[in-house]
Amino acid sequence: MSGATATTGLFLVIEGADGSGKSAAVRHLARVLDGQGHTVATTDRAHPYGRREYADLVRAVGELFHSGHTLATSFDLLSLAAATQYTAILHGQVEPQVTQGTVVIAESWWDKTWIRLGIEAQLCHRHDQPWLDSFWSWQQSLMPPPTLPPHQYLTVLIDTPEADRVHWYGAGGRHEPVYDAHGAVSHDPADYGAFTSRIADQLALVARERDWPVVTNNRHRTVPEVAGDLAALVDMRVARTRTAPQPHAPRRHDARLTESP
Repeated sequence: MSGATATTGLFLVIEGADGSGKSAAVRHLARVLDGQGHTVATTDRAHPYGRREYADLVRAVGELFHSGHTLATSFDLLSLAAATQYTAILHGQVEPQVTQGTVVIAESWWDKTWIRLGIEAQLCHRHDQPWLDSFWSWQQSLMPPPTLPPHQYLTVLIDTPEADRVHWYGAGGRHEPVYDAHGAVSHDPADYGAFTSRIADQLALVARERDWPVVTNNRHRTVPEVAGDLAALVDMRVARTRTAPQPHAPRRHDARLTESP
């Protein structure tokens, strides 16, 4: 495959419930794409790059989520903060690189985030399902769509059975806390399986609604196999991008990110 050009940039989002094997697949995928001649980058919330004002926003939200006081912070504020962070990443990291021909990979993006925050809010405050549906609807309105044309934006869902997510969680030392059915913090594998399955089920619904491709991952598949499936999807989308009519650049609005959506 020839090297990437200004018409082959792509924003690739890899979604999936916690423990579905996204991190390993993304690391291997980046090496595969690089070997094929693509320029590859990944989004980075821990060490944000790009224009300083955007990087500062990403860093500030990260400090909020890792301050140790998250449980005392309202979930509507956390949702607003997360949407602000992702918007800053879009403008500061994703869009400038994609327009220059880079394949930018995000391991989990906004959909997994609003789903998880909503489930956490429901468990902690014992809300009913109608409340959760309403909260999810509000959350989805917070994140503006990317200004990239549709053919340069691809979301893929990694679908992993609960039993395998739980197995990998135990093998990894059970470090990530989740909420149990009563809203208490837990490291129990059974609670991890139930919690992540709720995320996985909702992501599967979104994938069907939005026609995302789905890649299966489990203990019987190797990381190179999963990454190979993802690379094939990238190849198909890049080929389509090369033949797509090039739209005029969208008009950018210079609104402040702190303004209400």
